[in-house]
Amino acid sequence: LSPLLPTSASGPYQLRLRITEPLPGFEPPLIRYFVGEAGAVTQGLYLHAPNHGELLAADTRFQWAAIKGAKSYMLLLFALPHNAQSTLPELGGAPGAPSQADIAAAHAQPPATGMLLPGNQTGASLSEAAKVRLKSGVAYLWQVLAVGADGAVIGESPLRQIRLP
Repeated sequence: LSPLLPTSASGPYQLRLRITEPLPGFEPPLIRYFVGEAGAVTQGLYLHAPNHGELLAADTRFQWAAIKGAKSYMLLLFALPHNAQSTLPELGGAPGAPSQADIAAAHAQPPATGMLLPGNQTGASLSEAAKVRLKSGVAYLWQVLAVGADGAVIGESPLRQIRLP
């Protein structure tokens, strides 16, 4: 049985499971959630490039469609565990879409890297500061979040896989 989670104040929250006895042999899960204002709706954010499964090159440009009201965009990359890189879609899933297991595994940890971009920008190449946090031979899921004037997420893209050579 767990205590009630805070839902009365809007904003981002993190919930970490803490096991005291016996000590687990794994990293406890971290749950992230956002409480929005009543009636707030998150819009779908369409990704243009790169396509699912592409290799990250020096000139790779991430591109997405604009969301009305976005004051900034967050480009986030989540590392996939080595055993989570499935290439087959789930039954009923879209081809090229990451599996729910891959998404859960990637979101179980903080983003490996990311960039905060102005709301009038709908594309970017990774900065050198963002690139140095990526590891060769690792697959990542990338996503773009649109953030409104009040700091709330107003748009969210699906996740796509990108690989490092």
